[in-house]
Amino acid sequence: MMKKYIFIITIFLPFTVFIFSFKMYRQGKTNQASAIITSQKFHKPVRDKQFFAATTEIIPIDTAFVSKDSLHIITRKVSGCDAENFKLVWSGNMVKSSPPQTAVRLFKVADIECSEKHKFHLVYNITPLKLKQDSIANKVTTVHLGGWKEPLKYEFDSLPGRQHKN
Repeated sequence: MMKKYIFIITIFLPFTVFIFSFKMYRQGKTNQASAIITSQKFHKPVRDKQFFAATTEIIPIDTAFVSKDSLHIITRKVSGCDAENFKLVWSGNMVKSSPPQTAVRLFKVADIECSEKHKFHLVYNITPLKLKQDSIANKVTTVHLGGWKEPLKYEFDSLPGRQHKN
């Protein structure tokens, strides 16, 4: 009788481990394929002082950097299925220092139909963050992104509406 149980355990246990491992392997492959959702549009920040003040939730950010006139934000895994549910919110305020400083926050519209978690690569056109009243000599704006650990340096060639003389 004891041999019968040992035989069943020796056959059943490896089979169960194999099935569980296969399920975990398939689940891992599925998660890797949908790991990062990239935004397909190049949105400008939403300029709204009240919306900015009301945006208190901090979206966890994995990476943030500025490249030319683009702010790239890569979130950690958060609930959501569509990159279009994120908005970059700006109050329009600038601190006139050297260099000028401003702050933006990332806002996510709730997606009740999606419970999946993904990373998102969001790209925003940040040309509105240039201080238009400043002299042409100052071509840098420091951008403070809510939830990101350090200020971002936004360097640009010229101010909107102004041309360099050759």
